[in-house]
Amino acid sequence: MTTMIDTLQIARTLAEAGMERTHAEAIAGQLRSVADSGREDIVTRSHLDTRLLELESKLSLQNADLRGELKDIRGQILWSMLGMQLALVAALMLLANFTSLLS
Repeated sequence: MTTMIDTLQIARTLAEAGMERTHAEAIAGQLRSVADSGREDIVTRSHLDTRLLELESKLSLQNADLRGELKDIRGQILWSMLGMQLALVAALMLLANFTSLLS
């Protein structure tokens, strides 16, 4: 979006309102400079779309990394649970053998 400033019209309007012509032209020129200087900071739709695609790509990679980490953690938990169950079975077997020795 480009904003056009008619500096000649601004200068004429200021001069017609009683301002000296040189002052009116200087003010109109400064208004043009201010308007032109801000243009490089204007974000366009294509800038936003490009940045959005970059962010989506980064999020997708992070999501894949997190899924991999969760899969690893899930595996570790399952192995820990299996180990605890084996230890419990062994403890129960020892207890059963110990109670049969006492009887």
